[in-house]
Amino acid sequence: MVHERGHTAGLEHVAQNSAQTMTPRTPACTTVNRALAAGDVQGLKAMYAA
Repeated sequence: MVHERGHTAGLEHVAQNSAQTMTPRTPACTTVNRALAAGDVQGLKAMYAA
């Protein structure tokens, strides 16, 4: 769910081998990406800098 919300905020997919939430594939029923990783947050800050 967090991954899909990242898309609605404007984030794109990142490299598959990264530990970020926006990787293109995550195994079913995984719980490791329930929060944005540091790189995801940096991407949002870059797009919506205050």
